[in-house]
Amino acid sequence: MSLSISLKFRNAVVGTAAVIVLISILVYLSSGYNLYLETYRTWLGLKPTSSVSDYRAAGVDAQLYWLDKMCNNGACLHRLDWRCGFALSTHNPDDEFDPEVDEFGGKVRACFMVLVARAPLAETLGKLRLICGRQFMAFAGELYSKPKDCVDAGGQWGKKLKVFPDEDTYISQSR
Repeated sequence: MSLSISLKFRNAVVGTAAVIVLISILVYLSSGYNLYLETYRTWLGLKPTSSVSDYRAAGVDAQLYWLDKMCNNGACLHRLDWRCGFALSTHNPDDEFDPEVDEFGGKVRACFMVLVARAPLAETLGKLRLICGRQFMAFAGELYSKPKDCVDAGGQWGKKLKVFPDEDTYISQSR
């Protein structure tokens, strides 16, 4: 009796895994999104809380993946920056291609590479990402928020406020 239950359980597990693999293959073929690889990199790859030491010890593919994805969804700017009129570009976000955003990304990556080579090993990647992003952000006015949103968040409209006490030191190192 217990043998038949264990066989049923094993068949259910194998069947579930097969369905997941099949769905993953269909998603990859239709969109190019590799579910397993992306999940692995998300869970076990570099994160904003990872240290400079983690970054330096990571493989080249993990470092490149971090550099490629680190500014996704505006993560290179602090929430206060977004609320106080700053953005990656001064253009409307509905435009399909914005050269300012590409230029911003290139500058932030270059800055990040310099800082990650010079920063203390215990410093976090998220902090370095924000410092570099904030260095190259553009004032976009009321494109994303209103002055009231900024004041409610504790900022001053159109004014870059210091987020980290050592931000100026890092910015001078990145040049």
